[in-house]
Amino acid sequence: MSYKNRALKLNAFARFAGPVEIDSISPETVRRFLDGDRPVTAEWFNKFSALKMFFRFALSRGYATRNPLPLSQPKSPRQFRPYIYSMEEVQKMIRVVDNRHRGNWHLEPYTIRTLILLLYGTGLRIGEAIRLQHQDVGLNDAILTVRETKFYKTRLVPVSSDLTGVLRGYFERKWKGSGSSTATPFLRSNASDMKPV
Repeated sequence: MSYKNRALKLNAFARFAGPVEIDSISPETVRRFLDGDRPVTAEWFNKFSALKMFFRFALSRGYATRNPLPLSQPKSPRQFRPYIYSMEEVQKMIRVVDNRHRGNWHLEPYTIRTLILLLYGTGLRIGEAIRLQHQDVGLNDAILTVRETKFYKTRLVPVSSDLTGVLRGYFERKWKGSGSSTATPFLRSNASDMKPV
């Protein structure tokens, strides 16, 4: 954690505890600050680290006579570890889609297949892929324009030549000659309508 972040945590604690002497800060006050009103996250440990350094300094300089930090800490939350599918696993998923999803499904196998390859080949979030419109899929320059991202920004995502071929094939099969507008969702639910996935 950077010096600036530690300073922010200490400022937040000073506001939380109010204008009191260091030795009058109770362990309960510290615990309420650390716990907040949410489940334990990495933020708990960041706040603890900043307070630990502060109280260590205060004790070493004689500004405090005791340390009100809790002796035990909660279990650290598990770090999210992304899973990256191998090419073989992606091929298995596509085979399953191609072989099993027949009949009255909301999505045709070809659309699901294209969606899986799009997600795998670009790293897009599912919502970003589903919101793609015709104007966002640049087949000639192999660029996707991703709008309404997680942080409300627009970004450009390059697409490999293989994936561009997949997207072009999808367009030819699903949209060519349909009179769709640039604001029409690129992925559609079935062959007979223009509703988004």
